[in-house]
Amino acid sequence: MIEALFSVLSKRFGQIESPLERIVFVQFLSTLAIGVLSCFFGLVAAYSALLGGAISLLPAYILLRRYNKLPVGDDSGLKQAVTAELVRLSLSVTLFIATFVLVERLNVLFFFGTFIGTQFIFLVVPVAQANRLRNRYRKGISS
Repeated sequence: MIEALFSVLSKRFGQIESPLERIVFVQFLSTLAIGVLSCFFGLVAAYSALLGGAISLLPAYILLRRYNKLPVGDDSGLKQAVTAELVRLSLSVTLFIATFVLVERLNVLFFFGTFIGTQFIFLVVPVAQANRLRNRYRKGISS
């Protein structure tokens, strides 16, 4: 069952062309995995981890949607890109404030751990992709 799930997910990941879509996909999967694993530490830890992942995931998804609407052609899209980043930042701040105001019991370790971990994915996915391409290139040269 788990092998079939990994097979489906790896096929889906291989079909994603946009680097930002890959990042959001990995963020989603890691948030779910951390949330499920956090259940072993209690309900508060589980929903704290899911909230931390959601605060990272939702702004990234909004950013992805806004980047997909960037103009193509002569316009560089710099204004739209900066606006999308500002929207992402303001949404993150708003979600943080809402979480701390509305959620009474929060496991800070799982909350911030998941948030920081999913933010770290913005670095890990591009580096892993670059290493994979570099290894493919090296194999092509040595053949």
